[in-house]
Amino acid sequence: MPETSIVVKIEDRYSTVLKSMSEVTKAFDKNAEHLERTLHDLSGEKSILQAETNRARKAMLDAQKQFAATGDEADALRASLAG
Repeated sequence: MPETSIVVKIEDRYSTVLKSMSEVTKAFDKNAEHLERTLHDLSGEKSILQAETNRARKAMLDAQKQFAATGDEADALRASLAG
C-alpha cells in the first residue's frame, strides 16, 4: 500500500495586527490618564490664581477708595503699589 502524507499550512495574519492594536490602545489610555491628571492640576491652579487676583483687586480698590477719601500722598502710593 502506498504511503500518503497530508500537509496543512496555517498562516496567522491577525495576531500581529491585534497585538499592535492592543499596544496602541494601552499607550492611548496612558496618555489620556496623564492628560486628565494635568487638567485636574491646572484646574486647581486656576482656582488659586482667581482667588489671588480677587484679593489683589479688592486691595487695589480699597487703596483707591482710601486715597479718594483722604487725598493723602501715602494713600496714593499705596493705591499705586496695589495696582
